[in-house]
Parts: sequence; structure tokens; C-alpha cells
Amino acid sequence: VRGFTALSQEADSAKVCAFIEKIFSQFSTIVYEHKGTVEGYFGDAVFAFWEHPDEGSADRAMWACQAAISQLYCVPRIHSKLTDQGLAIPPLVLGWGMTTGRITLSHYGTRSSDLALVGDCVNLAFRLSSMANKTLTAPIVMCRHTASLVTQKVPLVDLGNQKIRGRKGVERLFGIELK
Repeated sequence: VRGFTALSQEADSAKVCAFIEKIFSQFSTIVYEHKGTVEGYFGDAVFAFWEHPDEGSADRAMWACQAAISQLYCVPRIHSKLTDQGLAIPPLVLGWGMTTGRITLSHYGTRSSDLALVGDCVNLAFRLSSMANKTLTAPIVMCRHTASLVTQKVPLVDLGNQKIRGRKGVERLFGIELK
């Protein structure tokens, strides 16, 4: 959510909580509808993954794209509901980052529910989400590998080679072309 830190600084914490709860609730439902799993919520972000060994990588990448598009298209409705409830917030601007790759699932911490996903693609996804709709014009940004899996079904725009903060070299990035 772009501008979330400023909103948190200026608004009452109960209003901020109601705001983010609406987004998390709607976005989580969309993830589940598209065969994904919500790993957790981090500040203003929903972290989801698609890990289904019985299906191919292309199917998982497609489900993730469909979920992101559905989430993007429900943002005006969420904003309208929040405004109707008296939360004076600017129009919502969000960013999504998607990658495909191998990860290790582990448990950190003392609770069995403390699931952790570790891998380069996880780190890259977080970096891409921070660039989407911010330093890059596309709201949904993906790595080259994910793009190669969905290019026949999803209209993409080539965002070129981009330097990613904290990473060596450049990454070829793509955005979903929205109509």
C-alpha cells in the first residue's frame, strides 16, 4: 500500500487497523479462491504463495496472476467501502511483486504456526512489490521466469532490465498490461 506509513502516522490506530483489515480480508479471500496460501501479513503487505506439487509451474504462475488482477480490480470497491464508513483516505495505490522459483519451507520461532519461506525468489518478490507502482509504472511486476510461464495467456509489458536494491546485476522485469 503506497502511503501507508504516512497514513499510519497521521490517522488514529483504530482507523488504520480497520483500513488494513479490509484489504487483508478481501485480498486473502482472493488468494484462497485462486488456490494460493497466505503465509502472513507484514505491515501493509499480504504474503502469499502457490505451492501445489500436483500442478505445473505455469498453472501456479497463472493463478498468482489471476489473484493479483482480481485484487487490483477490487481496490476501488474497498476504497468506496472505507470512505462510506467514514475513513477519509486518499485513493489506494498498491503494488504486487511475483516471482517463480524454488523455496525452502521451514518453521522459525516457538510456535508451530511460525512458517517461513526462504529462497532468492522470496526476497526478489518483496523487492519487486516495493518497486511496483512506485519506481516502475506497472502495478503488477514479475520476474522473467514468471513472465515466460504466463506470456501466452496474460498480456505483458516489458519493463526492461532493472537494478534491484540489494542484488547484484540486473533483472529483466515484466508487468501485466491492464486494459
